[in-house]
Amino acid sequence: MIFFKLLFQPMHKPGFLKLFAFALVVTAGITFIFIRPGQLQAGDFMMIAWQPGQELLQTGAVHAEYPYPLWTAVMLLPFVMGSPESGALLLLIVNVMILAASIALLVLLFDWEMTPFLFVAMALLSVLFLPILSSLWVGQLTIFSLLILVL
Repeated sequence: MIFFKLLFQPMHKPGFLKLFAFALVVTAGITFIFIRPGQLQAGDFMMIAWQPGQELLQTGAVHAEYPYPLWTAVMLLPFVMGSPESGALLLLIVNVMILAASIALLVLLFDWEMTPFLFVAMALLSVLFLPILSSLWVGQLTIFSLLILVL
């Protein structure tokens, strides 16, 4: 009975770190149910980050026909230092962390009275939203764009 009451009692000013940790557990748990880290498709990661990043590291420049803003190649340089598989996995982990941070910041920004149940439901539904799940799977930068918008 006490657990049930705690689940639906509003959280009073939980703070960013508490919300972030709570959201990270939920988002990572749900993400890794649907996305197996060893089976990442990472097609967008290879096209947007890996090939231009390797070119930038080796020649000091990106091909003139690179269709994305140059900040994407520069920002993703830490992800292209190792193998393509490790870079894609690292990008997935960072994207999950960024999604959790965005959820926590949105709750704080709008000063929502959240119960633990509503917070878990919001984080769960955020990850299960198909465009979010697919962008995590293929290695897109949409989650990073979400964080920039929230900030």
